[in-house]
Amino acid sequence: MPPRRVPLAKVVAATLVAVTTVLLGTYFIISYQLDAKRQWDVLRRLTEAQANELSVALALPVWNIDRPQIERVIEAMSQPHSVYGIRVQAAGGTYGRVRDSQWNLVPWNEKSVPKDMLVEERPIAFAGNPIGTVRLLVTPRFTLDELHASLIRMASTVVGADVLLILCIYFVLWRTVVRPLVQIERYAVAVGGGSAAAMTAGRGFPAELESLRSCIETMVDELTVQVAQRTESEARFRSIFDAVSDAIMINDIDSGAVIEVNETMCTMFGYTADELKRIDAGSVSGGGLPFTTKKALEVLQRVADGEEKRYEWPSKHRDGHLFWTEVNLHAATIGGRKRAIVVVRDITQRKQMEDALKEEQELTEAAIDSITGVFLVQDREGRFIRWNDTMERLSGGEQLLRNRVGRPLVYPDDRDYVERKIDEVFDLGHAELETRMIIGEEVKNYLFNARRMDVRGRSFLVATGTDITERRHAEAEQLRLQNEIERSAAEWKATFDTVTTPILITERSGVIVRVNRAALELSGLSDEQIAGRPIEEISASEPWQTAAQLISYIAGKRRGTTAETKDAEGRTWDIIVSHFSTPNDGSERFILVLWEITGIVELQESLRRSETLSAMGTLVAGVAHEVRNPLFGISATLDAFHEEMSQPGYAECGATLRQEVNRLIHLMQELLEYGKPPALTIERGNIHEVVRYAVESRRAAAHAAGVEIRNDVTSGMPTLLMDRSRLWQVFENLIDNAVQHSESGGTVRVSGDVVEHAGRHWVECLVEDEGPGFAPHDLDRVFEPFFTQRQGGTGLGLSI
Repeated sequence: MPPRRVPLAKVVAATLVAVTTVLLGTYFIISYQLDAKRQWDVLRRLTEAQANELSVALALPVWNIDRPQIERVIEAMSQPHSVYGIRVQAAGGTYGRVRDSQWNLVPWNEKSVPKDMLVEERPIAFAGNPIGTVRLLVTPRFTLDELHASLIRMASTVVGADVLLILCIYFVLWRTVVRPLVQIERYAVAVGGGSAAAMTAGRGFPAELESLRSCIETMVDELTVQVAQRTESEARFRSIFDAVSDAIMINDIDSGAVIEVNETMCTMFGYTADELKRIDAGSVSGGGLPFTTKKALEVLQRVADGEEKRYEWPSKHRDGHLFWTEVNLHAATIGGRKRAIVVVRDITQRKQMEDALKEEQELTEAAIDSITGVFLVQDREGRFIRWNDTMERLSGGEQLLRNRVGRPLVYPDDRDYVERKIDEVFDLGHAELETRMIIGEEVKNYLFNARRMDVRGRSFLVATGTDITERRHAEAEQLRLQNEIERSAAEWKATFDTVTTPILITERSGVIVRVNRAALELSGLSDEQIAGRPIEEISASEPWQTAAQLISYIAGKRRGTTAETKDAEGRTWDIIVSHFSTPNDGSERFILVLWEITGIVELQESLRRSETLSAMGTLVAGVAHEVRNPLFGISATLDAFHEEMSQPGYAECGATLRQEVNRLIHLMQELLEYGKPPALTIERGNIHEVVRYAVESRRAAAHAAGVEIRNDVTSGMPTLLMDRSRLWQVFENLIDNAVQHSESGGTVRVSGDVVEHAGRHWVECLVEDEGPGFAPHDLDRVFEPFFTQRQGGTGLGLSI
């Protein structure tokens, strides 16, 4: 139902009345406010003046405490009708009058004061001294009543003026304007209904309305012609509109209503044109979120603002199947109103192809991103075309990769090498390179495998890289450890070979695994000959056979053992065998140590011999000491009987006796010397000089015996630690013994040389004669005391 129109006369009358009411109301309101302010000011001034008068009038009666006079003053000052009450406090009492409900004055009874009262309080003073207070209460009620009556008069004036104005204006407008306009309206209605009834001119029309009527008639004639033309144009437009292969829909931008659709649109969605104009946009939308009318209006508004013109829309056919459409929207003004021309195209097949391509692209991207190393594609100029997540993360983000050209991540010293390799890729199609990369603040090693890819006449570099920093560090560490192991092995071998004690490492079966240099020299074999050989096959002599027996023994016991043996050269060996397992495979090994203890054994034998000789020397020294005194007495007696013993018959006996006594004295001296603890004076000297002095001292005795002494000891002999005097005595005794056992014309030869014995170097001195030599059974006794084969010898020289 069309909305009801308001007549022009009512509109004009209402407008004039409203304007008049506003103007008069504004004037009266301002007047009312000014009058109200004026009356309130008058009331306040009167109240203040009356309060002052009360204070002055009551001063003398209150000073004199004249109660009747005080009452008369209060009664007189309460005459104005607006006074509500007066209260005086003085001389210890309270005086006053107040209005009751009938507005009569009655004595003050401490009743409560209404809140809307004007209250003025003044002090009562006499001769400048306060003697009480007076309070005046005035009501504004009469002033408010007067103001209310004034307001009613103003409102009545405005209403009367409005009524008079309405009557006058309506009468004038009806005669001059409204009635002619009604006739024009009826004509327009007839034209709108198609009857085109002629409008009578009428009399009394104003010139403006007559001109309007004429213009309307002319316009109606022109519109009739235009309507015919428009009908023909619409027919042509409809033919073209329906013949277009794309679906087209025209919408009102403000309301979203569908104004027109073509046949293609109806075929595409399965609805008639009238149905498409009525149904909601959600009915033809597919997907998870329906395309509602509200959403459609938002899109149309953006189109009107020029923001959005094309988008893809999941659509739904009337039979329920879904398909994709591409929607193009253009804003246009048709018939003076904003319209949206919507062109819809079915892109289901294209969408399927795009989805397949997208799926394939996502699969490719996922495959590229799944590469644990670096993946990149660059053109010949060095611009990054494609890359994976690892490359993006290492380079600092997608934006940096898009802006980078060349090889900014390559270590500066490697860039020339990398450029050569890249040229090799583009020239030969493939290259492999290893380079250093700057990742953040670290330098890492990467191994790249690059190939050339040709697409549409352009060449690209496709490369995959693997971070081999840890591998290179591990290799460097492994090389360092290997060098360290080799160095340690060399040091261990050098240390192992430096040990002068022979050491062998064997398997449980006795097969030799490793030996040091001392053991190799002892065996007399080379490294190749001794490695892998059973220990018993090194030699059939000692100490190898005892060592083999010990290994066989502890192979079952699994604990170490020792043994002592002597080889063919007279060296004594202490053999120690220990068992251990290797940490790698737990195989059993035996360590064989050959200690040469020849010197220790000789020292022990020398010590035992020295202990024996020391005990014997102590005994002999004691006996020699006891024998010396009798020998001294005998010698003294022989001296005393020297004259008697010189007589014939006694001289031979005396000489024999003297000779034997001297022999005993010499024996006692040697016994004492043998029994004394040795006091050695050790110093470094030359054995050549000691031998030379000993030979020269014994040369006279040798000449007497007809024996030649030959000294073959050279001056190039090394110096030795010695007790020079005792060693001199040794050589003298040996030379004396050799001379005595040599025949006349014989030769005693003294020689010396440096020899090796039992693994050590010695100075060996020989005193050789041409006599019978030692009997084999006497060799072990030559150093025993009192053993001698020399005539007149004591057998103590070599012992000493």
